[in-house]
Amino acid sequence: TQKIKELTEKLVRPDGKAFGARALELADQAGGDGGLKFLAYAATNFADKDTGKAVLERVQKSHLKSPKLTDLLENPMGLSRAVGTEEADAFLNRVIAENPHQLCQAWATYWQGKNILQAIRSKRDATEDEKAAATAQADKLFAAAAPLAAGTEFADKIGAPVFEKEHLQVGMEVPEIAGEDVDGIAFKLSDYRGKVVLIDFWGFW
Repeated sequence: TQKIKELTEKLVRPDGKAFGARALELADQAGGDGGLKFLAYAATNFADKDTGKAVLERVQKSHLKSPKLTDLLENPMGLSRAVGTEEADAFLNRVIAENPHQLCQAWATYWQGKNILQAIRSKRDATEDEKAAATAQADKLFAAAAPLAAGTEFADKIGAPVFEKEHLQVGMEVPEIAGEDVDGIAFKLSDYRGKVVLIDFWGFW
């Protein structure tokens, strides 16, 4: 840990504001959906307050109805931190109301639910009733988002909170898992019922 700390202190960090400004410049040059990719990049990686507001202004002016808005909506948390929760929520509401593409509506609805949960978790003096109400409100949004994303590769992620609540709570039966072992032999999790099983989920990203 100490060595990592020492190495980190020696690193020359990139000038995020300059990178953000350059991304905005390239977005203006590219225009259209090509420009949206630069805006999404800036929002995700270099969203200081000024850059975030500039990204949001350009997106709402020129890209609000684009199907490619998913480039930004898949990971809008940096933008939300930069512009503040109120502006971010207003943007998500506009996407839901004005973007005609269901997948964009699904992502915006999903993030509204996540924002509600994040807000209640960060409220230290929240009562149990407040937590329950926030969770119920978020669950409704997740349930509304899932069918909008049906048939897409994002459906499982958008529907994950509902699936977790309905299938992955302590005391519930574990969902079936089927596959092949390293020797190519088919197996199912239920084959090991009654035995202690360690499941290790991993992958490459």
